[in-house]
Amino acid sequence: MVQRIDPYEDGHPIKEAIKAAKDTNSCTVVALSCVTGNTWEQCNQYLRKYGRRYRKGMFRHQQEEAFKGFTKFVVKESPYSDSNRITIGQFVKKHPVGKFYCCSRGHAFAIIDGVLHDHSDKLRRQITFAYRFYTLEEIEHLKK
Repeated sequence: MVQRIDPYEDGHPIKEAIKAAKDTNSCTVVALSCVTGNTWEQCNQYLRKYGRRYRKGMFRHQQEEAFKGFTKFVVKESPYSDSNRITIGQFVKKHPVGKFYCCSRGHAFAIIDGVLHDHSDKLRRQITFAYRFYTLEEIEHLKK
């Protein structure tokens, strides 16, 4: 069974930030916050520069542009796509290590070291695209 952490749970810092901002449909912000370790507010402000609107999600091309602007992470696209999908359960088994920003139809979530960071535990949902976030230290370690 896949472990799950619910960032939307009462008392979680992300949930408190969403309540304070009175924002909904912020799964892109929540997933990015989980993957990068930045606060929800920092991620929300960053994604607004790339087209995120209040109470709205983001298009894939907007997310990709935002990922290109990172200086503390190197972001690599996974081989999964609309035509080459994988379920969350299968993804966790294939990728037990690493930080991943994933999307299914109309929803974004994070998978970090095999743990799903999302409010839903529907493991049969199809991942339509995913990105692995490498820290600069991880990149240096891989080069050795």
